[in-house]
Amino acid sequence: KVNGRKVRNFPVEEGYAVIDRKWKKGDRVELELPMDVRLVAGNSRIQDAQGKVMIMRGPVVYCVEETDNAHYFEDPGKFRLDPSSPEAQYREGLLDGVIAVHATTSHADTGEEMNIMAIPYYAWCNREQGAMQVWLPYEENND
Repeated sequence: KVNGRKVRNFPVEEGYAVIDRKWKKGDRVELELPMDVRLVAGNSRIQDAQGKVMIMRGPVVYCVEETDNAHYFEDPGKFRLDPSSPEAQYREGLLDGVIAVHATTSHADTGEEMNIMAIPYYAWCNREQGAMQVWLPYEENND
């Protein structure tokens, strides 16, 4: 929207929306993006990305930090993300207020379930030092 009015039929050039108009001081642009949580699979041709997904919410990439998930990082390659579990939740007291994503993982060998919390990648490393992971092993759903 520009100044509260929906912009229709705008061209997209090289990935950018083009709004060609005479701009005035005080013009306001509003961008509405779907902010659903989704999992993006790694490229199967890249060995380190095989069998892994990243968590995204709209255009925002998320990461798992050791600060919030110490037990996960004791054996990070063994915990598998349940692809049906991620849920977004606003956390007012976390990093001055962010939307975190909570998900369930299970240990590949023992079946032990554990909840993890992911934060926006842009907020990474703003607390304690520790490990961080964007690409997470996941349970393939063969239903």
